[in-house]
This record gives sequence, structure tokens and C-alpha cells, in this order.
Amino acid sequence: AKLYVEYIPCPREFRVHVTGYGDSFVTEKKWDTDNHPDDLRIGNTFYMAQVDQTAKPVVQCREVAFMALEALGLDFAGVDVGWTGERAVLFETNTAPGSFGPITTKFYVNLITKFVSN
Repeated sequence: AKLYVEYIPCPREFRVHVTGYGDSFVTEKKWDTDNHPDDLRIGNTFYMAQVDQTAKPVVQCREVAFMALEALGLDFAGVDVGWTGERAVLFETNTAPGSFGPITTKFYVNLITKFVSN
């Protein structure tokens, strides 16, 4: 079967780490790799930056990520969500998300500790 997708311009992209316990942590993909004081991980052409966890785009992207987590029946995921300027758009859900440095490593260590404890 052919796969058809619709292009939706999203000038901002977020990685939303979410858990079935309601925990979340959001980073934003940035393209200016020459200026990355708050970087979490450098990619070939981008880095993941810390963001204001209470900003409107972040809150709405988090809501979409939790809906994806619930719809897929997962315990945790790294969900890629775009922001059009008005709404959040789900890109993909990563069931084995990478850790972007010590901040997200700590997030996943806490998650696994909580999971094993219950």
C-alpha cells in the first residue's frame, strides 16, 4: 500500500519525553549549532535545547504527546511534535528514545526507578 502524507509547515519542533505516570520533559530542536549554551545534545546539524516548560507551545505539544502515549498503550516514549504557530502536530513516537545528555538521562533513571518500585 502507498503511504500518503500531508506536509504541514512547522517552524518549531519539540521532543516530548512522556510517561504513563504523568511525568514529562520537553526539549526543542534548534538549528543554530554555533550558538548552543543550553544544549543537551549536538546532532550533525542541530541540538536539543531546554525550553520553558510552561510556554503555550510546550504545553500543547505535551498534551498531544500524552494522547499518543495513551493511544499506543505505552509506558513511556519520546514523542516528536511540531508547532505550526497555532497548533501542535504529531510527527512520530519513539518507543526507544535516546537520552540527550545528563538532563534526560536523569529523567529516564527516575522513570525506571519509579517503574521498578511499583
